[in-house]
Amino acid sequence: MQADLLADDERLVFSVARCPFCEGRTLETSGCTPLVGLVEAAIRVAAPDVHLIPEETGCRATGNAACEVTVVLPQGPS
Repeated sequence: MQADLLADDERLVFSVARCPFCEGRTLETSGCTPLVGLVEAAIRVAAPDVHLIPEETGCRATGNAACEVTVVLPQGPS
């Protein structure tokens, strides 16, 4: 599985064009729960003291171009 990482100051987006959990499937609701779990586990290993919540924001099986998991980054004081 190959993932592209898109990042800015507010979020990280993991984009997987050929998600093994959704490849060849057509669904009405998302099928990327295992992908979200993988991202969550990677976050916990890389930054165990930081509370970040990954959220599925796109699923190829529901018609998106890729499966996407977005992590909103905490914002510091202005």
